[in-house]
Amino acid sequence: MRAGGAIEDKSLAGNLLTLTNVNLMNNSTASAPGNGGGLHITGPGDSNITGGMATGNTASAEGGAYWNGGGTMTIDGTTVDGNTASGADADQGGGGVFNEMGTLVVMNATISNNIADGAAGSGGGILNNLGTLTVSDSEFTANTSMRAGGAIEENSVAGSELNLTNVIFTSNTTAASPGNGGGLHITGAGDSNISGGSATGNMAAAEGGALWNGTGLMTIDGMTIDANIAEGADADNGGGGVFNNGGTLNIINGTLITNNLATGAAGSGGGLLSTAGDVTISDSSLSGNAANRAGGAIELIDGTLTFTNSDMTANDVNGTAGTAAPGNGGGLHVTGNSGLITISGSIISENEAAREGGGLWNQSGTLMSVETSTIDGNSSFGTASDDGGAGIFNNGGMLEISTSTISNNSASGATSSGGGIHNASGGDVTVMRSTISTNTANGAGAGIYNNGTSFDLNAVTVALNNALSDGGGIQSDTNTSLKNTLVALNTATSGTDVNGSFVSNDYNLIGTDDANAFPEQPNDIEETDPMVGPLQNNSGLTETHELMEGSLAYNAGDPADLFNDQIEQAVFDGIRDIGAFEAQTILLSVEDITDGGSGIVIYPNPSKGFATAKIPATFGNNLQVVIIELGSGKIVREFRGTIGETDLDFSSYANGVYIIKVISETSTSTHRLILSK
Repeated sequence: MRAGGAIEDKSLAGNLLTLTNVNLMNNSTASAPGNGGGLHITGPGDSNITGGMATGNTASAEGGAYWNGGGTMTIDGTTVDGNTASGADADQGGGGVFNEMGTLVVMNATISNNIADGAAGSGGGILNNLGTLTVSDSEFTANTSMRAGGAIEENSVAGSELNLTNVIFTSNTTAASPGNGGGLHITGAGDSNISGGSATGNMAAAEGGALWNGTGLMTIDGMTIDANIAEGADADNGGGGVFNNGGTLNIINGTLITNNLATGAAGSGGGLLSTAGDVTISDSSLSGNAANRAGGAIELIDGTLTFTNSDMTANDVNGTAGTAAPGNGGGLHVTGNSGLITISGSIISENEAAREGGGLWNQSGTLMSVETSTIDGNSSFGTASDDGGAGIFNNGGMLEISTSTISNNSASGATSSGGGIHNASGGDVTVMRSTISTNTANGAGAGIYNNGTSFDLNAVTVALNNALSDGGGIQSDTNTSLKNTLVALNTATSGTDVNGSFVSNDYNLIGTDDANAFPEQPNDIEETDPMVGPLQNNSGLTETHELMEGSLAYNAGDPADLFNDQIEQAVFDGIRDIGAFEAQTILLSVEDITDGGSGIVIYPNPSKGFATAKIPATFGNNLQVVIIELGSGKIVREFRGTIGETDLDFSSYANGVYIIKVISETSTSTHRLILSK
């Protein structure tokens, strides 16, 4: 009636119970109080359980199969299957095993199909109540609880520690009372270390489909968290993979959080939801996760997030989890009152939002910093003009971007704005040493749409963006200030490169100002081809547009600004270039071309298809000849030259102006040749 349906061990410190290949089957204990359906240990004695199985046992309160007191219980290679604990309180349950303030070590075990079915029963597989739990190389499959911890409930205090190594959680469930932590739930301030292993196909009725952390420190190291579901309907429910309730969460070393769902009507954080906690993610990946309300990969409600050398890829709030409502922040969504976000060395790509912020969505009161990262190929589908921000939507917050590239993002709604960045009312944005390229918007501002309090750019390249309405590069409904910035080669119905209200801090290059929107200063350059290369890897951590031969952006930046370029190249030749890229060789325009007294003669010039370069012996040895098309800045031919006469064949080249560089060990001579066939 009281305890130990099969075995009651009344122990003292130093006692040892040994069970080897013992099967405990279909035993039960009634409700006085009803602990340990198979085995109950009273007192601080130790126990070793090796092999065997415990199946079909029941306890009215705690520990359907095993109940451990204050000693050390070791379970090694045992199958614990189909047991039930029916205690109704939140600290009762442990359908398979209950540990009461002792030490529980589980290894090489299978814990499956156990249930804590009391009204608030917790820990379908194991409930660890104020004890120490270590699990390694074990599997938890199809366990169920009513309140929390479908597989494991850790009832902890500050200073306690849970250690899980190579543990597999599969198809565990917690029901709706409230239903947190389909695989693991931690109550209290205890810490946990989870190394390796996986959590797949687990389900929570409210929060944390796989893992739920309390106010302690949880470290997830190299784990795979895949295809778990959190069904909570409220905006602060969700976390299909992981839920962090005010604790510190470290996700490191190749952890994969993939294909998890927050399916509630307003469920948020398909991969992860953290509320008022501190989250660090490094060298890890979140992909294929989805939510209905916000945060396909991550929902942050207050607190901090540090996201380093990691990626968010192909996450969405665009219907995969059910019905988008409203569908903001395909990758990351931030809400609450205040927060601090740092994203560095990372990739945010191919995420989708039904309304705003395909990649990132930032709130009022939060500082979001993006450094040395790529925001690429994200999409937003909101149809109104104040929707969009396919790359980043800044909803009145503070946004700082540096040494980053925002590219190939698409604001695809009917009139949505800001393919790269959308800065809404009240927002403050600073962009430095960055590239905004090849973004599209069906409305205005394919590269940038600004309706916020401030938007400042310095040493930025905004190129090759395409808007179906106004402001192909930048649409500025409120003031946008530019310095050392290149805006060119964009397309729009009007305001090809810039449209709206601007402040020039000088030293900018504006390719086309057809709307007469830009207040040109003495050192600004307008109405010119910037002569930049394609968006590509130019030996940096992020892609850039390099300057080509003949670019007027070369050496045209503010001489007082000597900071490095986007890919950390130093200022070359004494004066910085306009834009995000600093050329590392001398780029010559037609006006700069001179032979420097080299004695080299190129004739005939103009040429009808063939020419000769006559190079004197005094010029030097180991000659190299480089032919550059001035119009594009592209090198069309490069070869070894010889002293004397060298034949030059231009018969296959288009008419135009070409630069011919002759380089020796000690000298460089540059010449202009006009080809007119």
